[in-house]
Amino acid sequence: MYTRYNVLRNFVQNFISSNAYNRLVRFQSSASNIATNTIQSSNLKPTGRQQTDDIFLDLTTDYNRKRFVQSGLVSNAIKSINNSISERLSLLILTVAARCVHHVTPEKRVQLLEEAWKTLNDKKVRLTTRHYETYLSGLNENGFIFDADYYLKLINAEKIQATPRLYSLLLTQYCREGNTDRAQNFLKMLKERNVSIDEDIFAALIVCQLKLGNDKGANDIIQIMKERGLQPTISTYKEILTALISEHKSEQFEYYFGQIESQQRQTSPSTVYIDAHFIVILLGQCISYKERPIFDVLLNALKELDHGRMPNNLFNLAIQCLTNEWHEAAIEVLQMQSESETIEDEASPYQGINGRHWILFFRQLLDNKEPHLMDIYLKLMMEKNLVPLDGILRVLYTVPNENHQLALDYLERGQKINHPMRTNYFYPLLLNIYSSKTSQDWTDDDRLRLFRLLERLSIPIESSTYSRFIQSAFHQYYQNDFKPLLTMLSKHNLQSILDRICRLLLNDVRQNTLKLGTIEQVAPFFRLNTRSRQEEFARHLFTIMNNMPKKSDKFTSEENDASAQSTPIADYTPIFRSIDSIAKNLIDDSPMFRHEVYMNLLRYSAQNRRNDITSLLADRCIQENIKIGSSMNEIDTLTGYTLTRDIVEQLARYKPGEMSWKEKLSAMDLQKANRQQLEELYQEAKQDGKHPFYLQQRLLDDYTQKKSLKKAFTLLREMVANRNQIHPSVYHRLFDFLTVLLDDKADTSKLEHSDDLKFLVDQYEKSFGIKNLPTELAFRLAHMYVLSGDQDNAIETISTIINSELNNEICQYLMKFLKINASSLTTDGLTSIGNLFLGFRINETIRAFWTLFFNILLEKTSPQDIVQYYSDAMRENSSIPYLHLFKLFIEKNELNRLQDIVDIATLQHGSRNVLHDLAFTLIEAGKIKEAEKIFRTPWLKARNTRINLHALLLADSNNLNALVDAIKLTRSLSGVNQSQLVTAAIRVALRLDQSDIIAWLVTEIQENKIQLDIRIKKYLDAHLLSKGLDPLNIATYENQKKGEKGSMSSNDDDVSVHEQHRMSAQN
Repeated sequence: MYTRYNVLRNFVQNFISSNAYNRLVRFQSSASNIATNTIQSSNLKPTGRQQTDDIFLDLTTDYNRKRFVQSGLVSNAIKSINNSISERLSLLILTVAARCVHHVTPEKRVQLLEEAWKTLNDKKVRLTTRHYETYLSGLNENGFIFDADYYLKLINAEKIQATPRLYSLLLTQYCREGNTDRAQNFLKMLKERNVSIDEDIFAALIVCQLKLGNDKGANDIIQIMKERGLQPTISTYKEILTALISEHKSEQFEYYFGQIESQQRQTSPSTVYIDAHFIVILLGQCISYKERPIFDVLLNALKELDHGRMPNNLFNLAIQCLTNEWHEAAIEVLQMQSESETIEDEASPYQGINGRHWILFFRQLLDNKEPHLMDIYLKLMMEKNLVPLDGILRVLYTVPNENHQLALDYLERGQKINHPMRTNYFYPLLLNIYSSKTSQDWTDDDRLRLFRLLERLSIPIESSTYSRFIQSAFHQYYQNDFKPLLTMLSKHNLQSILDRICRLLLNDVRQNTLKLGTIEQVAPFFRLNTRSRQEEFARHLFTIMNNMPKKSDKFTSEENDASAQSTPIADYTPIFRSIDSIAKNLIDDSPMFRHEVYMNLLRYSAQNRRNDITSLLADRCIQENIKIGSSMNEIDTLTGYTLTRDIVEQLARYKPGEMSWKEKLSAMDLQKANRQQLEELYQEAKQDGKHPFYLQQRLLDDYTQKKSLKKAFTLLREMVANRNQIHPSVYHRLFDFLTVLLDDKADTSKLEHSDDLKFLVDQYEKSFGIKNLPTELAFRLAHMYVLSGDQDNAIETISTIINSELNNEICQYLMKFLKINASSLTTDGLTSIGNLFLGFRINETIRAFWTLFFNILLEKTSPQDIVQYYSDAMRENSSIPYLHLFKLFIEKNELNRLQDIVDIATLQHGSRNVLHDLAFTLIEAGKIKEAEKIFRTPWLKARNTRINLHALLLADSNNLNALVDAIKLTRSLSGVNQSQLVTAAIRVALRLDQSDIIAWLVTEIQENKIQLDIRIKKYLDAHLLSKGLDPLNIATYENQKKGEKGSMSSNDDDVSVHEQHRMSAQN
């Protein structure tokens, strides 16, 4: 009986489909009970013989069905070998050990094969030729080098009838060893024994030549083979190609593979042909020898063949890929099988994981205790637009020891890589997390992780699934106290799943599965401050009221009177109390909640023709002094004319003949009305639950004009709550009121309005974006942040403005901001602002920013830190100006740091440019001797573009002494052109009326024959004539437009004055 039960169990496990998990569990449970009862009643225990039969049965079943056997089952089968084992089973064990344990390395398969061979010998099982062929071919296929001489002697000693196949295996081994002498002797022995040379032996000889690298010899043997009337068979080519794979010879492999295709086309019927099965065998060999290039070639060939009828082979191939960590290849193989089995009806960006082979594959990873590989496959399969969680979760939910914690981990990892999420992924987790048997295994943090995942779904939980499977466990876990759950979701801003759970709970109340008091738990979290939510909430309440027993009509007969007395009368008092309680808690967020709920309840009752409920609601409104409508016509329209006139009059806010707020509003000129009239009219409209937008706008204009900030922001919040679009100019005026001007004084008088400012910023960001705020207001806002100690928000605001569009206006306001807040900003904050400018090209405005920036930075930190910042900045933008740093460090006498800056600048701009800049900076600082040393550097040649640049800068600052010193020091430079220097000096000397300097310059011009700008020469000649001197008789030049040749340049480095001005922006 026990054996029959195990046969039945294995049959079901092997043939039941993966998607019938629940039926499988029920079947196993039932079968287990039956078997247990039967065994206990008969007091029988399974014998060793029965257990052995079960192992061999499992082994045979797995081999026949999948050609894939677990190594543990093979080991158990080997241990169960006895001397009475049949030849079929012993051959099966050898075959399985050699070829069907796919999830291990070839070395492990060889180990199992040798263990099986040793056990067969130890148990003295009769071994035949087929045993030897299976064993030796298994060693061969797994790349194991064995001692062929030993097995040849053993075959002779045991008097085994050797076949050409067996001889070819031994010969192949000699050839693989490269032992040509022994191979020749072996061939002589075969000739002596009159053993016919068949295709297998020829294949071994070809392999021998290929192992020796003798391609010509291999081809010669093939020709000899054909001359003897033997055509190479597919088995021959299999041995040849396997040898080439083992030697990693891809070119020769492609040559012989092409020969097969050629022979297949030429001969009809062909003795060789390439099919999917042959390719899969070679792919297995590529995995054994770790030959990836040939593997890729064969895999592409397999895609072109009919591989749809070999699912087990492809699955086993994918498992083998794991041993080499060829994960992409494993996915590709499984995907091939999936595509051949599934026809997609609709085009989708993501392909579902179909077929049991995916499930088996992930289950194999889990069984091998390699769940870390699932992370790899999760990422790789997503790159191929597959949906791996389909298979991974199915495995984790259906294994005997279900691992839901691991499933939650994989769902989180899938979300990080944007894996498509399906709602049904989460139902097993929800069942497990709230089940009375397993809920203690989960913490509140785990539940929060699950709800974070559900938050992203468009429909987090379906109503039908919830009511059928989750509802009872959910209610039982929380014991009808859902407030902790709702509070947790609200605290972590999981609004979507919070809304969904609120609706599910309200629906449970409607279906009488929860008490009425649950609605009071839900209300604070259901966002009842909006009109749409108030309507939805009222709809739930009316459904609850509608499902209560109707109030009985009056009967005439005595029987009907008795029946009426026995009919229960609906008591809506608990509902009214709940409404009052909720309204009391929401008085701050939604003061008109009761009014809106009762108005909606009246409308729903009238629409559903529940006149009894309508009358009851009207009485309740009168009792609570709730005015439903402005006029009696509105109430009649709302209730469908079902209420009496006296009740309607009591519900209406205005008596007959009295003007309503709407009529007053239409008759009033808003522009001429005073504030008191506007406020009274607005209060009337609010009592009716209305917020007229035009009236709000007029009031807000009045409040802003008269700077009534408190009233303005109260009204603004009401306008936002009603989702009215407010013009940006209104926001701009409020920003102007709440921020201080950018002046030299730190005005903190408006810090008391920080909450209003935060609200204003949030609304402006949602409506228009801070980047669209006027520049001045944006920097005033940043200034307010600094005054309040919120440097991070200040920098974020500045970053938003700069990144949207950088112009001169923004730079000017930024520099003004830095001057005012220099003492308040931290070093990190200041450098963060500097980093914003690293991506911009240098112009005059940005150069001014860097000058101010380094001045402030030097006040806050050490010179060494400035050097470090400049070094880092240069990696981002090599044109960061350094002239001002030269001046700073010269003034501070920081010569070491000056040298550091020079070294860094030299790497980017070259030594000639930097040395010229340094020398002129020293001249400007009065360090004449140090500048002279630089200009006397033996290898330094004049960089006239740099000299002209500094001439212009010195002329702009009217630094005549520096210009004179520069003329004297640069005179000896090789290739120098002093025209621009002298021209600039004359211009400044004429401007300052320095006659003695002009006389010296005239002497310099005449002695050195220096050319002058033609315009400057005119001014100089006029000056000389005024002094009674003769005009100069020298050559002149005129600055040309860009693209024309100038006459002032005597060196290739010279450029026009306009070009020099442009270059000055760079440094």
